[in-house]
Amino acid sequence: MATTKCSHCGEKVSTTEPLCPHCGAPADKIHKAAAGLEALVTLGDVVDEQRSAQRRASHRDPLARKFLQDCSHLPDYDLDELCENAMSGSWISIDIIANEYLSGEYVRRDTNVAEQWFRRALKCADNADEREITRLGLKKCAQMRSGRQTDTKW
Repeated sequence: MATTKCSHCGEKVSTTEPLCPHCGAPADKIHKAAAGLEALVTLGDVVDEQRSAQRRASHRDPLARKFLQDCSHLPDYDLDELCENAMSGSWISIDIIANEYLSGEYVRRDTNVAEQWFRRALKCADNADEREITRLGLKKCAQMRSGRQTDTKW
């Protein structure tokens, strides 16, 4: 026999009962509340599974895996979440990672890896400003490789 909690008194009620035996609340309200709660739990499970799938995907991606290995800490960011967002096409997340490789502040500077991230960012850019910022990042990578740019900060 399946039971649910009464939405009025919180006591257990059989799903076959027409009324709550404790407070007399109509069963349709109890069952609707229980169904709504089940729907929320199910939706939460779906969201958790999607996040897990994104996390697994980000760990399979060579660039994301390299970033997670190279960077042990980045202030104000959860590294797994940053990679998940980058793998799902978030331009800002990709740009943050690209700039970390370019600046060398929290990961070893690597203009080749920065350029790969900037190229991904260019594919995900939604507007002209994002595209222009990404092109500037690519230009900075080229300047640093050619030795024309020696400063470590933007």
